[in-house]
Amino acid sequence: MNIIITDDNKDSLFIMTQLLQRDNHTIETSKNGLELIEKLKLKKYDIVLVDIEMPVMDGITAIKKIRNGDAGKNSENTPVIAMTAHTINRNEYAGYGFSDAISKPVDFNKLFKLIEKYSASSNK
Repeated sequence: MNIIITDDNKDSLFIMTQLLQRDNHTIETSKNGLELIEKLKLKKYDIVLVDIEMPVMDGITAIKKIRNGDAGKNSENTPVIAMTAHTINRNEYAGYGFSDAISKPVDFNKLFKLIEKYSASSNK
């Protein structure tokens, strides 16, 4: 899968990139929502992982822009998974437009299951 990870924490980006690459995924990164939006305009990704709290543009603002077409038409239906240190209320995140959510620190077994879930649904 071609995955982009958006997080302002360099250590999180590094660890997630290394683990997902070991699982044979192609990974790109961005450090805030604005950078994510610009990358989505240029390229289609299979899955977007985005932190909720970041400087410049947070994940909630980014998902609103993605879903309303500001990141390009190719991204409107892309699965976007929120990453948050807050308690996860799936209905709340779904209401913003996220496909799913995962808590931080990320449980990589859960992350791999989410990626598998959206990989299976995109291959139908």
